[in-house]
Amino acid sequence: MEVTRRYEVGVVLGCLLAGGALLFDQLLLLVGAAGIGASLLVRQYRFTRDVLATADALTVTQSMSQRRVATDEDTSVAVSATLSEPSPLAVAVEPRPPMTATERDPENQSFTLAAGERDATTTFSLRWPVAGKFECEPPTVTLTDPAGLFRSAVPMGDAESVTVAPRRPRALHVGMGGESMSTAFGEHKTGDRGVGLDPAEIRQYVPGDTMRQIDWKATARMNTPHVREFDAETDLSTALVVDHRSSMTTGIEGETKLDYLRHVALAYADNARTNTEPLSLYTVGDAGVTTTRQPDASARHYTDIETRLHDLVSTAVENTTETDPTTNGPSGARAQTPREAREMATHLRSEDSAFGRTLLPYVVESERYVQRIEGDPLYKTVRTYLGGVRGSVMTVILTDDTHRMEVREAVRAARRRSEHVLVFLAPTVLFERGGVGTVESAYEGYVDFEEFRRDLTRIDGVTALEIAPADRIEAILAETRRAKEPAAGGR
Repeated sequence: MEVTRRYEVGVVLGCLLAGGALLFDQLLLLVGAAGIGASLLVRQYRFTRDVLATADALTVTQSMSQRRVATDEDTSVAVSATLSEPSPLAVAVEPRPPMTATERDPENQSFTLAAGERDATTTFSLRWPVAGKFECEPPTVTLTDPAGLFRSAVPMGDAESVTVAPRRPRALHVGMGGESMSTAFGEHKTGDRGVGLDPAEIRQYVPGDTMRQIDWKATARMNTPHVREFDAETDLSTALVVDHRSSMTTGIEGETKLDYLRHVALAYADNARTNTEPLSLYTVGDAGVTTTRQPDASARHYTDIETRLHDLVSTAVENTTETDPTTNGPSGARAQTPREAREMATHLRSEDSAFGRTLLPYVVESERYVQRIEGDPLYKTVRTYLGGVRGSVMTVILTDDTHRMEVREAVRAARRRSEHVLVFLAPTVLFERGGVGTVESAYEGYVDFEEFRRDLTRIDGVTALEIAPADRIEAILAETRRAKEPAAGGR
């Protein structure tokens, strides 16, 4: 319970009357002071009683039109308050959306039930510019007495959560040499192992072996009874290695390399959740490892990985002569360097404000590395962390063709530690801004990329796939075919 300024004025007036009574020896002034004090105490008692009764009679509900949206989409939030019996108090209800949401109808957000009213409802819209998981906290209900002397604010109702996903890239192409895959990515190929029995060896039958163990094909081939032994097979886990260095910013907003690779990574996470398979995640920035999640198959673990993938942004380059540290990749877009992030974090820590406390975790997160690595962070991450994963592992590496030598070495290192390696590559030539240039240069760039992809596929146990906007690759191949037709016809 809080007192208002009107209550404080009443207390001051009572004190003045009591002081005047003592100073001027006037009993009438003392009676006035006692009357004011008694009135305030009685009103305080009544307010406390009415607050308890109103809280028991009041029901506040909050609902959202959608629990999962894409960035920059709107959701409707409906808040209603219902009293089972009229209350002498004024009831004000104020929703509490997260600070990251943009309020579309601020004038419709709050509402009040005047004394005697029993129900009211409001609906307003929120826009979500940032990806992640957010929560609309329970609305704040403020109760005020008719005289305006006291008020009490308490949260009531349930919280509502919403997951904001990055916009999915349009026309996603995953395949080889311009040909799309016929099966959905994120699923294991037929023959990949789950939990079960793994054939170990064939040996000659000995007394005590059961009929069920006899391998009849081997028996027919060797003319004597043979049995096949089996070993218990371990879980097949998936290790996601996601490259989110500065080169991943290439592309238009919402359709960068990272956006496309993120979509594939989320597909694997969803498939692991569906099949309850162990999943691990390692993300790599320009200066080292930014995320490590060891294999696990719990619901909380899957949610944690999906949230991390949703929140992933490209890192900035530090201390390099090839790339301007104030730009984020080839596009020249302004990015925050780790040094700037540290300076901003220091400034926000010194500010004692709700805005600073809310923004600080996002700034601090941008400067954190699990482990800083000097040179070839992708290769060294694979070599260091995949070696500690037990059991059968399928490694999925999501990167681009910028650091080709390092990618090749990382794939070889992953193959030594995995049963199979899948590599998803984003060709730079298909993401560069300002169009693909002339057909000849674009096609030459794509052919050069295709040679690199095929070189990776030649490694035993490795499958390398391209991921790009379908319309871009179709345009290059179609224009190339049209350009070759006149030349072929003139021969």
